[in-house]
Amino acid sequence: VDLVELHDSTRRLWESKCPNEPFFLSAVGEAQSVVQSRSLGMFDISASCERQSKFLCQISGPHFSDDSFLKDGVLNYSKFLRLRRTDEGRQQLIIPTFQIDLIWRAHILSSIEEYYKDCKSLIGTVLNHDDSHSDCTEGSLLDFFQSY
Repeated sequence: VDLVELHDSTRRLWESKCPNEPFFLSAVGEAQSVVQSRSLGMFDISASCERQSKFLCQISGPHFSDDSFLKDGVLNYSKFLRLRRTDEGRQQLIIPTFQIDLIWRAHILSSIEEYYKDCKSLIGTVLNHDDSHSDCTEGSLLDFFQSY
């Protein structure tokens, strides 16, 4: 693999698709600010990456790529959304299983626009994905919910 050619072809593709956007951050001060603060506006990149790495470890088992497991996950995700639609579901914290969370993240990442439309259609509002509840140590709230 020729990395220089890959870089050049990526840059050409970027310039053809986004002619008004620089390939690299143009302002050195802006780039240094992002690196030093580890955030973009209110979004803490560093904390999010740490949470994502924990999630990836949690869903790395072989059953997470099994077809029947994933089909069940879609069904369970549908039930999760229906639960969120209820009055009780809107008023309390509902922590999804890893199976449901995987399908939920895939739904969001497939198309944010479609995710918004689906949420509005299915539950009347956009369901924000809050991954800040990531403590899986024995006896924690998430450990308790994941065991069911």
